[in-house]
Amino acid sequence: MFFGLALIMSSFSAMSQCNDYKWPQDQAKAEKYVEVYEAAYKDQNYKGATAGIQWMINHAPQWHTKLYVSAADTYDKLASQELDPSTKQKYVDSLMLIYDLRIKNCGEEENVLNRKAFSAYKYNGQNKAKIAEVLAIFDKTYEISGNNVLDNNLDSYMSVIKNSAEMLKNLSEDQIMQRYNNLMSIIEVKVKKAQEQNKANLVEGYKKVTEKIDAKFIKVAKDLCTKNVQDKNFDKVTPLLSQIETKSSTPADKAWTNLLKGDIEFQKGNKPGARDLYKQALVVDPAGKDAYNKLGDLYSSAAGECSKTPGSAEEKLVYIAAYQQYFKAANVEKCQQTLTKYPTLAELQKANMKQGEVKKLACWIDESVTVKAKKE
Repeated sequence: MFFGLALIMSSFSAMSQCNDYKWPQDQAKAEKYVEVYEAAYKDQNYKGATAGIQWMINHAPQWHTKLYVSAADTYDKLASQELDPSTKQKYVDSLMLIYDLRIKNCGEEENVLNRKAFSAYKYNGQNKAKIAEVLAIFDKTYEISGNNVLDNNLDSYMSVIKNSAEMLKNLSEDQIMQRYNNLMSIIEVKVKKAQEQNKANLVEGYKKVTEKIDAKFIKVAKDLCTKNVQDKNFDKVTPLLSQIETKSSTPADKAWTNLLKGDIEFQKGNKPGARDLYKQALVVDPAGKDAYNKLGDLYSSAAGECSKTPGSAEEKLVYIAAYQQYFKAANVEKCQQTLTKYPTLAELQKANMKQGEVKKLACWIDESVTVKAKKE
């Protein structure tokens, strides 16, 4: 699909520049190729422009910077217009190579890397097979550019981090935090500079970008927290939760931290502590339904803890307490499952209980339930 340029990659110094025209020995032929590809590009015949561009890069790689500008524009247009996924990816791969060749033959690494990162995210940012490569491009761009990284590569960097973590599961907590903290420090420098220059519109723009970045960061730290809780790596959760709590701005996000803390206590066997944290989540976010589901699961797990008589009606009252929570969560499936575990009418009679009476569960659940029998 693309031309064989491996030899050119090692033929010139990265310090060379392409500000002055450097024609090959056969200048007349080169001029003709330039005329052809420029005319084709002007007519939006982007495929027609590729032959001249390829010849020039092969025979006059340091001709002028505008060769690589035209080449990048051409392959960007081809990639954006192509419908066939395989062909589109070949155009994108060619575009990435053009950026590399420009750096190799003309220098301007910082400028070109920022352009390459933007294009890499544009075309490969959602591609599982390419996301690791995109992350590496962004990492290098940030290493080279530092505080001078382009503004349009700020939020996109966090998107690439998020996509890489979600698609490949290849980033540790430290690797994510390191990149996030570096990103935040760069934005802080940009905000300070904008403030010193009295550019309120830029300051506001950075504020909005930060909000987008934080939203993505919270999503990634949440996923890591959940996985670590499931794996019982509780020591890794605490610092992540601290970051989420600091960045959380919505009731749902704030309540989520209480829910996860409740999950940790549940797994540790501290069910009263879990209950309190789940209820605290409801205080923070009354509209949230997850807390009700978690309370239902918590109460269902207590069948053997609220009665001294296994299989008795008293023991099964926990399922009525659980049902009440599932009902509030509008969890039809869990409600139906729990109904099958209610005490039978015979079990209620044996325990001197009557349907409709209110009973207080004499254990840590600390809930009152309306006694009902299972339908048989």
